Parts: sequence; structure tokens; C-alpha cells
Amino acid sequence: MGKGIILGIDFSIDFTQMAVLDDEINPRSISIGTEDNFLIPSVVCYNSEL
Repeated sequence: MGKGIILGIDFSIDFTQMAVLDDEINPRSISIGTEDNFLIPSVVCYNSEL
């Protein structure tokens, strides 16, 4: 049987972070671009009156 990928996505107001489980079932954050860049901008539209 093949292995599936478990992906976790944490949506926040201004940034999003993604993680996967490695072979030892430990969560590992996914970096974007560089090794230290774990946060992804996630704001498309923000209404401060809400």
C-alpha cells in the first residue's frame, strides 16, 4: 500500500503556515523560498469594520 501525505494548514488573519507529517509521524513545517521562511501571506481582503 502506498503512503499518503497528511497536510495541515493553519489559516490566520495575516499569515498561513503549512506542515506535513514525516516518516516518524513528527510534524514538519513547510518552508517557502528559504529554509527560514515558514509563514505565507494569506490576506486577500481585510475589512476592519467586521
